[in-house]
Amino acid sequence: MKQRRCVAVVAVLLVAGASLAFYLRSTNRVYKYAVTRRHMVMMGDRLMDYYHSKGVLPASIRQYLVDEGFRLTDEWGNPYTIEASSERFSISSWGSDHRIGGVGDATDIVVRWQADSKGLTVNSADIQP
Repeated sequence: MKQRRCVAVVAVLLVAGASLAFYLRSTNRVYKYAVTRRHMVMMGDRLMDYYHSKGVLPASIRQYLVDEGFRLTDEWGNPYTIEASSERFSISSWGSDHRIGGVGDATDIVVRWQADSKGLTVNSADIQP
């Protein structure tokens, strides 16, 4: 009888441990996605502010962002794709899989802005931590 209880307790602990590991892994993925999106919006806001104060975007957007204290990699360690001209920019992360397209935390995040717009356009999955 004691042996059965011991086996049952071990089985319950294994299931609980596996469930906790799954929960923590999925929570971490959602957190990374949300943090990446937030950092990209912050970079976009900073660039917009620069344009509104100077009338032009920085000559080197990447260097400007680094000088402002931003990392140029997403939460998965992949570099952002940054495209810009004198009056528009886009910052992209290809999500957790680092490939174009995707679902869930692999969904691309794209932050865009152009001089004649009222604000940033953010395309991303609706994932909240």
